Amino acid sequence: MLNILADIILLILLGLCLYTDIREGKIYNKFIFPAFVAALILALMIEGISGLKISLMGAATGLAVMILPYFLGGMGAGDVKLLMVIGALKGAEFTFQAALATFIVGGVIAAAFITYRRQWKQTLSRLKAFFTVLPAYKNGNYGAAAIDGDYSFPYGIAITAGTLIVFLMG
Repeated sequence: MLNILADIILLILLGLCLYTDIREGKIYNKFIFPAFVAALILALMIEGISGLKISLMGAATGLAVMILPYFLGGMGAGDVKLLMVIGALKGAEFTFQAALATFIVGGVIAAAFITYRRQWKQTLSRLKAFFTVLPAYKNGNYGAAAIDGDYSFPYGIAITAGTLIVFLMG
């Protein structure tokens, strides 16, 4: 019963975050933090301290796979926190699989936007510029390659789709 509750929390959280990310470009802490606390409490109730460790490892996995794209300017902090909560609810293995599916979905969406806007030449030019300025990161200049609003999309779409793919396949 408690595992079903974790799944319900996950699906509600994904729906809320998808809605606000599309509508407002934000994933709100008012949804993230209660879901994170609920995930930890459920893990503790289901399997005790070992369940809590599993939940925290899942959250750490979500953080680990999203932190570099965040620092490179490819996504917002809400995206990182969302995958951390997914990890807390579902564990490390599920989270890693969801992250891989998310990156694939995100790549497909990005390629579709680039194709639709006929911006392959500009995109390749930006990638070249990005890799040219990449050494600036060694000096702590983390904002040098942030993505412009013209080139971005609500990444909550990719996170939701990637997570649902893994959820439905499991």
